Amino acid sequence: MTTDPNDPTTPQQPAPGEPVRPSDPPPPAQPVDPPAQPAQPAQPVQPAQPVQPQQPAQAAPAQPVAAQPVAAQPGTPVQPTEPVAPGEQVEPVRDDRPRIDAGRYAGGALAAIVVSALVAWVLHFVLTDLAGLTVLGPPDLLGIADDTAAGERNAYALDTALVALVAAIVLALLAAAPRPRLFFGWIMVLLAIIAVAVPLSRGGDIGEGVATALLNLVIVAAIWSLLGGVAGRAIRPERLTPNRA
Repeated sequence: MTTDPNDPTTPQQPAPGEPVRPSDPPPPAQPVDPPAQPAQPAQPVQPAQPVQPQQPAQAAPAQPVAAQPVAAQPGTPVQPTEPVAPGEQVEPVRDDRPRIDAGRYAGGALAAIVVSALVAWVLHFVLTDLAGLTVLGPPDLLGIADDTAAGERNAYALDTALVALVAAIVLALLAAAPRPRLFFGWIMVLLAIIAVAVPLSRGGDIGEGVATALLNLVIVAAIWSLLGGVAGRAIRPERLTPNRA
């Protein structure tokens, strides 16, 4: 039987001389992992131990620190100091500096005199010209008052300036006292009593006496407050320092 090599239905014969290769053997099977070990039972929880209270730390006593001597600068003499024995009486030493600042006190006193005179002038103008009240005539120490309200007003201002000047001199003299402002305050209290009592004791219109007493009281209060403020800045309080030399 003749076969056609071009016929696709004809089985192809292997070519002579070519040995047939056997197929590769299958790979060996991988070993299976052993089964997992069973889980170990949980260990019982131990109860918490109670916390022991801590002992408070003992504070170590402080050691006294000895004072280190300070090295003196070259050329500076060192004054030795004597220690004061316990119970020994220490005699105070007075400060010899002047207690009053003359320049500051003079300037403050001059300003107080001018301001107190202006207070008297303005208050007299308010009572007589604006309020329509009648005021008793001033002492007129300089003799410049006349029958007009303006003349009496000027006389009041000048008399107030003279009273303030005398008060400033008295306060300066009291600077040698232990508490000069205390003594000066009582002097001004007495002056205020006199300035109020004299107009009220005169016979006549009660309204006129009340207006004059009010005017005098305000003038005395102005002088007192102004000079007291000046003394607070210009008069140094007395201080005693212990003598440790």
